[in-house]
Amino acid sequence: MSNGRVLRNLLEKRRLIVVPGVNDALTARIAHSCGASVIYMTGYGTSAVLGYPDFGLLTMSEMTENVRRISNAFDIPLLRMQTPGMEIPSMFIGR
Repeated sequence: MSNGRVLRNLLEKRRLIVVPGVNDALTARIAHSCGASVIYMTGYGTSAVLGYPDFGLLTMSEMTENVRRISNAFDIPLLRMQTPGMEIPSMFIGR
């Protein structure tokens, strides 16, 4: 069953779903081993792992690469949010 179908099935139950935030593949594995059926990749966590403040300084490529690493660690639904700062290319000039 696809991760999308798994998430839809969970949502159709109309019950509370605890979705822990994870920084990277390691914290995702920890959350999964603790029983998480869905996880959320945090922008703050991704920034912190890469040594940046949570200020929209990461590029879409950096966020996507972290999604890939986490997704390859195991097979459960992964949620992530598009950070508004990624839409402003001028923010990356000074980095």
